[in-house]
This record gives sequence, C-alpha cells and structure tokens, in this order.
Amino acid sequence: QSFARQHLLDYYHRHLSADNMLIVISGKISNKETLKKQLEQLFSWIPKQDVKKATTNITPTIAHDFISGAKNQKITFAWVDSIESSVTNRDRKAAMGLFRKILQNRLMQAVREQSGLSYSIQCSTMEWAGAKLHTINSETLPQNIGHLIANTANVCRNIVSDTPITADELLSAQMVVKLQNAQIMEFGAKRCALYANYFRKYKAIYNVSTEINRINNLVLGDIIMAGHDFFATPISILTQGPALECDVTDIWYKHFVV
Repeated sequence: QSFARQHLLDYYHRHLSADNMLIVISGKISNKETLKKQLEQLFSWIPKQDVKKATTNITPTIAHDFISGAKNQKITFAWVDSIESSVTNRDRKAAMGLFRKILQNRLMQAVREQSGLSYSIQCSTMEWAGAKLHTINSETLPQNIGHLIANTANVCRNIVSDTPITADELLSAQMVVKLQNAQIMEFGAKRCALYANYFRKYKAIYNVSTEINRINNLVLGDIIMAGHDFFATPISILTQGPALECDVTDIWYKHFVV
C-alpha cells in the first residue's frame, strides 16, 4: 500500500498537540521560572488543538490466530482491569501489582520448574484506547498447550482458594518492588518515564517515600482482595500458532473452579 507525505501530515494534525504533551525533568533545578520559559520557547512551535482520544470497549472472547508453519503455540489470558486509575485507588493498584508478582512466581514454579511446559510465563498489564487489561502470557509446543492451560488455571484457582498467599510471599514481593524502585531512581531516563506514567494515570506527582510506605503498609488481606479483583471480570483467551487440537475454553473451566 502506498504511503504519501499527506498521510504523515494527517496523522500529525490528528494526534500532535501541546495540550497532550508532558515534559518531565528530573534532577537539580536552580531556577524553575527560567527553565519554564526556556521550555515554552523551545516547544512553542507545537500547535494547541483538540485531539480526539480513542476509546474502546473490550468484549471477552476466545480466539485463535492460525499461522502456518509456526513451531510454538502462543497464548494470552486476559481480564479487564475493573479498578479505575485514581489517587483514591492507589492502595488497591499497589496491592494488585504485588499480587501479579506473586502469581507470576507461582506460575513460573508450575509451568517451568515443575513441568517444563514453557521457558517463560509473565503476568503483566496492557492498555489500549483507554481499556486496561491484566494478562498472563506464555508459549509452548503445540502438543503441550492443553497442559499449559490446565496448569495455569490450577495455579490461578489455588491462589484465591485452596493455597492462599502467605506472609513470606508478600514480604518477598514487597522487597522486589522496593529494589526495583531503587534501581529506577538511579537512572534518569527510567526515573522520568516512571514520573510521566504516574502523572498520566493519576494526575499527581510521584513521591518515592509515599509509594514505599504504601507498599510497606499493605497486608495479606489487601493482596488476597486484589487476587479476587484480578479475576473479577470474564476471561479472554487468545492463541496464535498452528491449528489448535484442543478446546481451550473447556480445559480452562474444568480447572478454574473457585
């Protein structure tokens, strides 16, 4: 498909606006007013215009993307994040972050170290057009996809029912988050990215001490509740690879019974 200069100009006029910009500077600033004037002058060429923000509604689905000749079967389990990003929900968001780390550790134990079904399995979040998702992502050999789904479902069920999160797991996750925070603070680019993302979500300035205290003050009940929030919305299961030879929905619901 041809791509012309006009396509770039159209994109520019649809998306680029000074009102959507966020500039983050981290470090010692001797004269804030002077810096502010310099920034305004430097970026004065960027127009101010209304930019329509894309929005979308997520419809839970089970879907397969067939790729002929693919060696592995990739899979994503996804749930819509039902917790609004706001300052008043920061404790719940922090608890959810710790829950994801604990869940990922258990999944790694089950599908990699104990069964060898996958080299890696990750719990993460994704956002597109205003929709936020919790996801679990992995891949395995085509003949093992059913076992991977069953193992994942078992771990997800057990963490909110038969084998709840322990105090040791919580302490370990808290230590990991604090270490990651310390590492981010050492690098200017990562620090600025953290500040920008936090402000974009919460319209507030990130405070290291406040966030560390928030993590330290979370208790087991907070993380257990976050686990129930994680699975509160209907699941989507997306696979990509060769033809599927199993019913992914049937396998999931046979094992994820809470």
